[in-house]
Amino acid sequence: MGLLRLILVISCICAGCAAPRPVVSSADGEGRPPLRMRIDDPRAAGWVAQSLLSFPRIDEAALLPADERGCERLALDGLPPDWSADRVERWTEQLARPRAVHPWLLEPVAGAGERAVQATRSVTGFEPAAGSLTACFHRSTPDWLERLRHPELWTEEGSAGDWRREVDGRFERRSPATQRKGGVDRVELVAPDDPFDLAVVHGEPAPELAGNGWVSERLPAWDMTYALWLDLEARWTNDPMFRRWLALHVERAAAARYVFGDRARPAFGLLRDGSLPAPPAVRPFASSSAPRIELAHPARDDGARRLAARIKAELGRLGVEVRLVESGSSPRPAATLFAHRARVADPLLALLDTLWPLRTTAGEELRRLERATRIPDFERRRARAGQLEADWLADGRLVPLVRLEAWSIRRRALAGVEFEAAGIVRLERAMWRR
Repeated sequence: MGLLRLILVISCICAGCAAPRPVVSSADGEGRPPLRMRIDDPRAAGWVAQSLLSFPRIDEAALLPADERGCERLALDGLPPDWSADRVERWTEQLARPRAVHPWLLEPVAGAGERAVQATRSVTGFEPAAGSLTACFHRSTPDWLERLRHPELWTEEGSAGDWRREVDGRFERRSPATQRKGGVDRVELVAPDDPFDLAVVHGEPAPELAGNGWVSERLPAWDMTYALWLDLEARWTNDPMFRRWLALHVERAAAARYVFGDRARPAFGLLRDGSLPAPPAVRPFASSSAPRIELAHPARDDGARRLAARIKAELGRLGVEVRLVESGSSPRPAATLFAHRARVADPLLALLDTLWPLRTTAGEELRRLERATRIPDFERRRARAGQLEADWLADGRLVPLVRLEAWSIRRRALAGVEFEAAGIVRLERAMWRR
C-alpha cells in the first residue's frame, strides 16, 4: 500500500496535479467551493438574491448611440432573443402600479406617462426587437443608462441574471466558470450567526477580523440613513420655525446609541453630511399649547419602529404629543420616517428613488428633481442634487437622524468581488486564490 501511494504521488507531480489548489473554507460534494455570503440587513439580502437571479450587467457598450430620432437601443448578449418583448410587456404592466418605481424611472419614454395614468394600454416609445430594445423619449434623457441600471426593472427570477436558484436554496452559475482556476460557481446566503466567506455589515467590523486572513472595506453606496420628512401643509409642521426647532431638538447621538448601539452615528444629510438649520429665536409654541403630530414609520423595519418610538419619547418630554402609525395607514402624516439607500449611483436618481414613496407630501420636490435629471453633465447633476438637499435641510423639511455605515468583510483568499449600488454584488470575476 505504501508503494502504491508513492507511485500515485510521483504520478501527480509529473502530471501537475500536485500544484497548489485554491484555499477555500468549504466545498460541496462536486468539489466546487460554494461562496458563503452573509448580508446583515434582511431587505438588502433579498435585493442581493434578486440581483443574482435577474439583473444583467449593463455597461456603456450595451447602449448604442442615438439614431436620427434621438432613440437609444439597448443590446444585451447572453439573453433569450425575446427578452426585449418580455421586458416591454412587464414594464407596461408595472407602469400602471403607483407603488412601483416604474412610473418615475420610465417617465422620459414616449407614452409612459399616459400609461401610468392608465390613459393607454401600451407605451409608444418602446420598440422591441430580437436581442435589443429601442426607447424613444418625449424629452432630453441623458441618464437613460443609469435608469436602466435600477434593479427593480429586472425583478423576475431567471429573466436575465447570471445565476439560477437550486432546490437546496443555493445559487449556481448558469455558465460555469470552472475553466477559470478557483472560479466561484456556487453561492449560499447564510444566516447572521453562520460562518461566512463574504459579508456586508452595518457598523465597523469587529477588531479581531483585522488581518488574520480577512480584508474589510467601506461600502458608502450601501450606507443606510434614517431621516424624517415633514409635510409642509400639516398642522404644526407647516410652520418653518416649528420644523427647524424639531430638527434641532432630536437627540441624534442618543437615538443612534439607544436603537443601534455602536453600529450607527448621527446623520446630518443623505448624500453627504449637511448642517443643522438656523435655530429659531424662541420656542415656536406657547407653554400652554400642546402640539400633536402623526409620525408614520415602515411597518416591517424593526430599527425604524424603535427609532420612531425613541423620537416619540424625546418630543413628548418637550411638550409635543406624537402618535405613531404605520406607513400607508394614514393619508397624510405630518412626519414620515424613512430609510435612504442608494440603489442607483446617480445622486439625482437616488433622491428620486427615496422620495417617490413620499410623493403625497413631496410632490413639488419630486418635480424639481425630475427637471434636474435633464442636466447632462455628471458634476453639475451632483451639484444640483446637493443644492436641492441643502434647501430641504435649511427649512426643516428633511431631518436626517442616524446613519448605519456599511462595510464588506471577505476572506483574503477571495478576489474579484465587485459591489455596485445597494443590494448589487457582482461575482462574474470572483475566484479563490492563495
